[in-house]
Amino acid sequence: MRIHTYKSIIRGALTLCATMITLTTMAKHIAYIGTYSNPEGGIHILSIDDNTGEMRQLRVATGIGDPTYLCLNKAKTMLYVGCGIVKTADMKGFKGGVAAFRIEGDDLVFSSFQSCNSAKPCYVSLDNNEKFLFAANYGEGTGCVFKIDDKGDILPEIKHVVHQGRGPHKTRQEKAHVHWCETTPDNQILYFVDLGIDTVKAYDFKDGNGTLDAMPGWDLRTEPGAGPRHVIFGKAGEFAYVLNELVSTVSVFQKSNGGYAHIQTIAMLPEGYANKDKNTAAALRLTKDGTRLLASNRGHDSIAVYDVDQATGKLTLLAINPTLGRGPRDFELTPNEKFVVVAHQYTDNMVVFAFDRQTGEMKPVGKQLIVPKGVCVKFGKKLD
Repeated sequence: MRIHTYKSIIRGALTLCATMITLTTMAKHIAYIGTYSNPEGGIHILSIDDNTGEMRQLRVATGIGDPTYLCLNKAKTMLYVGCGIVKTADMKGFKGGVAAFRIEGDDLVFSSFQSCNSAKPCYVSLDNNEKFLFAANYGEGTGCVFKIDDKGDILPEIKHVVHQGRGPHKTRQEKAHVHWCETTPDNQILYFVDLGIDTVKAYDFKDGNGTLDAMPGWDLRTEPGAGPRHVIFGKAGEFAYVLNELVSTVSVFQKSNGGYAHIQTIAMLPEGYANKDKNTAAALRLTKDGTRLLASNRGHDSIAVYDVDQATGKLTLLAINPTLGRGPRDFELTPNEKFVVVAHQYTDNMVVFAFDRQTGEMKPVGKQLIVPKGVCVKFGKKLD
């Protein structure tokens, strides 16, 4: 009887160990890192362990020059890229536009390309129904709208948005500069952020059935010279958080009376920081439950973490964390939000931080990886 009991215990322990090993394996996700690069540089494909934060390089998808911003469909079967050039297997070249790649295991297979009038997009996104792809073209001050077919391929451009104007900053706001594009959570309004004219401009979208005409009453306007760069929506679109690149702040807007009203602007840098003019804000992320907002600084080279009041939408600073590299242009939370993965454009290092949601503190874990001029981080499927 005792022998049978001991065998049962041993079998149970072995089963538990096998389960733990399986859980650890299943916690690994593919991560895609966009870069500034020549066509040989391309998109770096990593595995990142959700349990430990460990990073490992799997491969580099070459033939894609300056793949600076990426987005995936919900099924994680297609990767969309704003890029400077794509060279296909038959050596055919495409310049300045958006490309679609099918995801096959840890590899990317070219599927389609459409031009943005030779512009090199700095941001791409899908609408909530994944029927349209949007691109923001910083240098040209324009935005592009493309249809997506049933296979996920990009069809020719159907709308070209052109902004006009300038702001008070002499070197960064000499003209319009479109830097971001997404729809509201209800898929009714398409927004294009324009750093050059201090405005987040609204367009009638309505699930792709709208006129795409401008809706000035829904524009989000920042202070002159703020230079809005990115936006993220909280609480099903009731609140909008605008990252202001040129003044290193986050502005909060609340939906009110057929538009968005400004309710708060909060600093991203420590009080009294001497080199404020040399810092530029870069990227925003919001946790899935909407309680923590993260924003990155280039110059101070840090990530500010805020508590989000769920009733008012207002922010309270919790911590400002050094990122251990220069130019944290982009970062991303791992799927389980235990870690923050940071790409540094100027020091080429990828760093993983354990994320304490309560305090907002980030502590480095594991070994760093070298990814030349990493500027975008996106997570794909779990690895088998």
